[in-house]
Amino acid sequence: MIARLSALCFCVVLVGCGPEVVRQDRTNGLEMEYFWRSADVGRAAYYEVARDGLFRSSGGAMARDRGTTFQYPLNDEEVRAFVALVEATNFRDRPSESGTEGELHDLQVREQGSTTHCEIRGKDAAFDALRTWCAGIALRQYRDVINAQPEAGPRAK
Repeated sequence: MIARLSALCFCVVLVGCGPEVVRQDRTNGLEMEYFWRSADVGRAAYYEVARDGLFRSSGGAMARDRGTTFQYPLNDEEVRAFVALVEATNFRDRPSESGTEGELHDLQVREQGSTTHCEIRGKDAAFDALRTWCAGIALRQYRDVINAQPEAGPRAK
């Protein structure tokens, strides 16, 4: 009986002591998922930022499926810019849906256990600024390819 009880306690302890994922909070508790689609439905982009400052993105068909193909760890300055841009959308006080036509901004922000979702159609300066910033970070996936190209030399006749 004591052997069974000891074995049971040992198993409970092993299960309870599994590895725990600890993520550093660098974004004041904000996590974002942001889907953008052009008014003509021809272009789409998807962006995520986790609390640890990891940026993920995709475009086109992968964006429509909310998958990502690129990831980039944001530096401290970029994290501050991210937090400021998300706060500037005033997501907490926005209606869950607004606008009827034009481009689509679908933003979901998680903070401290709660989730806020807003879907904006049409032009919106705060959302345009956030999208422009996200697109700039996403383009960094091509930086190494572009920088690896040979330098142009003098023109030959």
